[in-house]
Amino acid sequence: MNRFLSSVLLGIFLVASSATGQQAQDSQNSPASGRPSSPSSDQNGTASATSQSAPDYSQEPFLIERYHLTARFENDGTGERDLEVRIRVQSDAGVRSLGELVFGFSDANEKMDVRSVLVHKADGTTVTAGPDAVKETTAKIARDAPVYTDYKEKHITVPSLHAGDTLEYLIVTRTVTPFAPNQFWFEHNFLEGTVVLDEQLELNIPKDRAITLHSPEFQFVKTETADRTIYRWNRAVLSRPTEDAKKKTEDDDQKVPNVSAATFTSWREIAQWYAQLEKGRAEPSPEIRAKTQELIQGRTVELDKIQALYDYVSKNIRYVSLSFGVARYQPHAASEVFSNQ
Repeated sequence: MNRFLSSVLLGIFLVASSATGQQAQDSQNSPASGRPSSPSSDQNGTASATSQSAPDYSQEPFLIERYHLTARFENDGTGERDLEVRIRVQSDAGVRSLGELVFGFSDANEKMDVRSVLVHKADGTTVTAGPDAVKETTAKIARDAPVYTDYKEKHITVPSLHAGDTLEYLIVTRTVTPFAPNQFWFEHNFLEGTVVLDEQLELNIPKDRAITLHSPEFQFVKTETADRTIYRWNRAVLSRPTEDAKKKTEDDDQKVPNVSAATFTSWREIAQWYAQLEKGRAEPSPEIRAKTQELIQGRTVELDKIQALYDYVSKNIRYVSLSFGVARYQPHAASEVFSNQ
């Protein structure tokens, strides 16, 4: 719940007094999405594509030529994210970085489809990754925290990738079971720390569906069709960030997302939704009650009882903070915590 409150909800109430159409803005440096657009100077200090001398990118291990993410939501809370990427591989270091692609998803409420992975060779031929190149696995974290086995990863072995090749892929992730019925929310951070010639984000929602949109640094264009409203951001990063800028980005763990949107309109709506998720989760099971009696047996002073319970919990119950699936919002039942330790 903390990530939800600190990003999406903060976005809701920071802009409650602003117009819905004000300026707008998966957060890793690894490549991920796109559709062509004309690179232009953005508001983050990146260079203009119309500069007089063409930048020299020959020393980059890889060059992200296109990175497009389209997020489409429906009124019932279901949705789909399409990630389309094109990357020019320029060195062996780039090959090592991109030889295996990894994408995570929540198996409890999402389905991921690897639509295509293509390697365009310098001689004009194309190598296509077959079904055997894609492996679905449980994330490593599940070895230490087995309760999180609903978080899965797609590992894609990129075939015959060499310096001078161009890699293209399309990954589609569908939300089949919404976290909150008839509600949806979304947050996104643009790529940082690498050169991106054409980055585009598109948010596609039902027309006339009210949302609160927060994008403090990045402008967007809003268009409408007969039944949809589309918000689109276009940007380019045409020079590598300075070391100071990269350090600031790495240190700023609590940064508000570049773009956030939500259909919740009040704290009351959020509280009503969360109350249903939390209901009954703290109820002690018979096993917990029996363990409690065992721990406080022979102790008559209230503080001594509290100390005994505290000592047991602090030494035996580990706290694992992982934002996967509904577990990122819903507390685990007391009986599950006691059983899983």
